[in-house]
Amino acid sequence: PSTSTNVVVNTLPTAVASANPNQVCEGGELRLLSSPTLNDAQYIWTGPNNYTAASQNPPPITNVTQNREGIYRVIIKTQAGCADTATVNVDVLKGVTVSGVS
Repeated sequence: PSTSTNVVVNTLPTAVASANPNQVCEGGELRLLSSPTLNDAQYIWTGPNNYTAASQNPPPITNVTQNREGIYRVIIKTQAGCADTATVNVDVLKGVTVSGVS
């Protein structure tokens, strides 16, 4: 006798990470964005200075400092357990201090 087996092939998400802007001035605001939007998926961000967030497009990082420069990584994991990772590099541009004008 033969036995049949059902095999389910789940779709692997194709993660995309971006930053707005990629080059942010000190004191500015940085937004991290990921796609695609998948129902019931987990989005886990990590980055410099122990940054973590657990949403697709986390709240902006405000008053950016040099310690926010580097590579940010997002892992998108579906309910079926399929996962993909994407990264984005962020540069923090040094601010200019004006001490006096004559």
